[in-house]
Amino acid sequence: MLEMSARARRAEFLTANAMIAKSVAGYLTVVAPVDGGSEYQLVGLLSAVHTLAASARWHRGIQVAWGNSPLLSDSLKVAPLDTTTRRILAGPGGTAFVERNGRSVALVPLLERNLADPIGWVAAWGMLAPEGKSLMRLGLLALIVVAAGPALLLPAALLPRRTRRGLVLVAAAGAILLAVHEDHRAQELAARREAIVQGRVQQLTERALSMPRIDKQQLGRIEIGPKTVEAGWGRLERLLAIGVGGFVLLVCLGASGRR
Repeated sequence: MLEMSARARRAEFLTANAMIAKSVAGYLTVVAPVDGGSEYQLVGLLSAVHTLAASARWHRGIQVAWGNSPLLSDSLKVAPLDTTTRRILAGPGGTAFVERNGRSVALVPLLERNLADPIGWVAAWGMLAPEGKSLMRLGLLALIVVAAGPALLLPAALLPRRTRRGLVLVAAAGAILLAVHEDHRAQELAARREAIVQGRVQQLTERALSMPRIDKQQLGRIEIGPKTVEAGWGRLERLLAIGVGGFVLLVCLGASGRR
């Protein structure tokens, strides 16, 4: 159950990073100057990238590459990308994830103005702050251990049947409450991710609007990309987690009845 919750939180982090990377790529296709056709002026692209990276709340957590050469200081050593990652980015809807110094980094292709040819990539990481420890989770885990331990381990001579069944009920209730709590935390994280991503996209749109000679019809490119990772707990996972509590209850009741 806790492993499922950890996977859900990791999926939220990856999704947020991928969404913002996709939004930054869209922003650059709008604001970066081109040489007549659809090829960017390298100096203009470099200027747009550094201007964005120097602004408030964007000074870390993004990287943009021309080809496979980073345009910003690459302290996280995102570049160079391996062959497999480059192949994923070159594919349809390419979004890749790599690990760098304990960070999960999302990468999306940077396309030319015609949105057909990739000329580099955009990376994003650390867009959601790590969540703190949950006292509720620790308390429920302690309750389950304290209640289930004696119920399962102590012999009948030391623990009356009625007491044993009471402890079993407490442990099972704790397991169900823990499942509900973890699901609630996953939903809270999803809402926080949406707010952060929406805020970043709004910042990008406002920056683009403040620049001269911007075609406002192109601003639709600065948008939240499709979810690349299923985030949060689905209905099946919630039912499964609650079912685990019920299963624990039945097993423990059966065990206590035999003692």
